Amino acid sequence: MPKYSNTGFPKNAEAKSELLVLIFQKGGSISTTEKSINWSVYEVMADCFNLPEWVRNRKSDSDPRPAWRAFVGYRRKDLVTDGFLYPSKGRDGIRTLTQKGIERAKRLLGI
Repeated sequence: MPKYSNTGFPKNAEAKSELLVLIFQKGGSISTTEKSINWSVYEVMADCFNLPEWVRNRKSDSDPRPAWRAFVGYRRKDLVTDGFLYPSKGRDGIRTLTQKGIERAKRLLGI
């Protein structure tokens, strides 16, 4: 089964798993960006999947932001819907794993 969809993005399930593990490895909570250390969940996720620059920066027809940022945001919302991540307040709020999310990340990591 192909790892990428026809958009050049990873499959939804793979992206959700990577995001879940990333949050777990960052201590169970993340902010979308951490300007003090020049860190961005969007860039880290893109690096995980070795996405080329044109995929990272491609614009969406319906959103002025790069489509990749919207894709990652939808996967984050999926994790909330699935009960793995608490909803955050505000656009750049802290995202925190639920106990269910912690357990799932550990299973994905084999620990």
